[in-house]
Amino acid sequence: MRQRWRQFRTGLLPTLVFAGALLGVMVLWQEEAAPPSIQGEVFAAQSEVAAPVSGFLEFVNARPFHELREGDLVALVQVAPPERLQAALDVLRAEIELTRMGAIDPVLDQQRNLLNWQSLQQGWLQARAQLATIQVRLAQARRDFERFERLFADRQVSELDFEQARAALEVLEAEEEEVALLARTLKESIGQSRLHGEDVESPLAASLRATLDWQEKRLRQLEQELEPVPVHAPIGGAITAFLRREGEFVREGDVLATIRSSQSEHIVGYVRAPTRLQPYEGMTLVVTPRGRRESAVAQVLKVGPRYESLGPAFQRAFSPHLEERALPLLVSLPPELGLRPGEIVDLRLQD
Repeated sequence: MRQRWRQFRTGLLPTLVFAGALLGVMVLWQEEAAPPSIQGEVFAAQSEVAAPVSGFLEFVNARPFHELREGDLVALVQVAPPERLQAALDVLRAEIELTRMGAIDPVLDQQRNLLNWQSLQQGWLQARAQLATIQVRLAQARRDFERFERLFADRQVSELDFEQARAALEVLEAEEEEVALLARTLKESIGQSRLHGEDVESPLAASLRATLDWQEKRLRQLEQELEPVPVHAPIGGAITAFLRREGEFVREGDVLATIRSSQSEHIVGYVRAPTRLQPYEGMTLVVTPRGRRESAVAQVLKVGPRYESLGPAFQRAFSPHLEERALPLLVSLPPELGLRPGEIVDLRLQD
């Protein structure tokens, strides 16, 4: 008998003790360490910033996690490349000059005032075309200066290169101011002229007027293409992802960046299946943030119409590859907890 007890104690008893301990650990895991039947995630609005037109992209507020308000400027889309605009403006300036040269022919005294007025008109168009050309170069110079400024702050370029970029920008800014003043002066002179050509019926007047009208419309079109199309933030929040790089050609509707709101709105809870719990609107729940002891009371605002697949954040540790489904709930946000967007919380029925 003593021999059998010794064999049982040394052979079978350790196995039984190990099996009991393992069973106890599994029970404790299910009750304490496993996720509760109701979990939730703090929800905040998210929006995608899309290109309104096709063109070349230039970000304005392009720092990661940069806070924006609704309507703030995010980027600019240049519809036409600066090189093409420069070439088109050069061609138009040459056409205006040819028109001016072609109008200098012997004319009658009654047409001299008309010719003077048309010379002012052509000078004004030339000044506007020249101003548009300078603005194309000025926009590029500003981008270059901003790039040199960042590189100089990081000590990646010399002070000489930085000062050269600054000087080039200042020269173009002064040139833009001078030509803009000339354009304004010519426009005022045209407005003060007594003879505008409406009463002159000669073929020369009609031909020059038609040419000037066409050139002005073409210049107005180029001036519109010169202005980049702004892209504004649809919601307030932080930029969390950039999907396109500055300088890329984007098409209308392409997603440029993602903005996530920093203001929590509500909690989306998930009741795992199978469950005997039948949630309803107005049900009281206790919200406990992960890793914190404080809790607060919240209410179910809406109950989802169908079960959905749970995301990776809610998968059980011992069965990560097993698809689980849950019924979503819209739960009010307890303000006293200070929950941040994306935070995981545990939910339970109030005792």
